[in-house]
Amino acid sequence: MKPASDVPASDPGRSRNIPTGPPAPTGDPLIDEVRAIKYELSARFDHDIGRLGAYLKAVQEDIARREPQRVVRRPGQTQHPGI
Repeated sequence: MKPASDVPASDPGRSRNIPTGPPAPTGDPLIDEVRAIKYELSARFDHDIGRLGAYLKAVQEDIARREPQRVVRRPGQTQHPGI
């Protein structure tokens, strides 16, 4: 495969290992369930960490708006920091 011309050779995103399929079973049902959920969520965004992060941030902001009592804040932190 030829590298993309607009991606520098030192780009850390190029060398990441993109999952080729669901994780192998470990024998621990809880770990297997968590890994399967993580893989499915990652696959939903084509394993693109930027898109996944944006989605999770939007979910967090939605929860904070609807149920502010569920959001844990550090002492002294304002209601909407940085906004």
